[in-house]
Amino acid sequence: MTTSHGPFLLYATNVARTFGLRGQPDDLYLDARTYADVMAALVAFGEEKRRPLLDALWFEEAYVPVSALPDLAAHLAANAEQYATALAAEDSGVVLYVNVHAGRFVREIGAALAAGFVVTTDYGATTWDLVQGARRGEFPFRVYGDQQDFVPRPNDPYALPGTQDMTADVNFTDLARAGQQAGLQLLHFGPERDLVGDGLPGLLAAAADDESLAEFLGNPVFKVLVLGTRATDVFTGPLLSPLPLSAREQDVPKARRPLITTIENRLIPVC
Repeated sequence: MTTSHGPFLLYATNVARTFGLRGQPDDLYLDARTYADVMAALVAFGEEKRRPLLDALWFEEAYVPVSALPDLAAHLAANAEQYATALAAEDSGVVLYVNVHAGRFVREIGAALAAGFVVTTDYGATTWDLVQGARRGEFPFRVYGDQQDFVPRPNDPYALPGTQDMTADVNFTDLARAGQQAGLQLLHFGPERDLVGDGLPGLLAAAADDESLAEFLGNPVFKVLVLGTRATDVFTGPLLSPLPLSAREQDVPKARRPLITTIENRLIPVC
């Protein structure tokens, strides 16, 4: 894609330099803002003219220093202890998908909430489980769009950019930490079925004849996190299944525990 606009060329050059994209020196690399401007401009063209221009756009992935992404750097530094503990458990790297805005969202809710509770239910896990799951080859990144019935869902974020919903597993350890920073108390974390409380026995009986209900009760992916401005005994019943939100040093093989501090120190200075 070519253009005669000097500022645009300079901006594209800066993007390429920042992310080390040197494979095609004549290409113009677009950041999110410029990409949005290009797509908005293409809308004005007819389909016949727009199609070849769209075909001239493509995506590349690149590994860059985390310092190039300040929001991600801040997230890693704030959660360094738990990331370091999880990473130290085994001698392998991982690919993780991080929502860098989730913590801020919860802190803002906590700051605005004078009294009450924040109940978050979604698919997700703790920092420890997300890291170990990545090591097992789990892929907690999902792409949804206008798929057809009975056709396998393509999990390609670049297939139809701008028309797909891209989502990843929630890091509940991060959400809980952010809530506590905002003055909220951690009241409960467990499987989603804990929401039914004392109604669990009745639902278990009904699940024998209801496949969707059985799936809800046995779903290991969906969790519920409850934060509040005060303590409550609502989530202390004998039928609930509280889960740990944080990993401990003891969860790491003894010979690898010295690596925790080393990795943590590498994560903290990045911001």
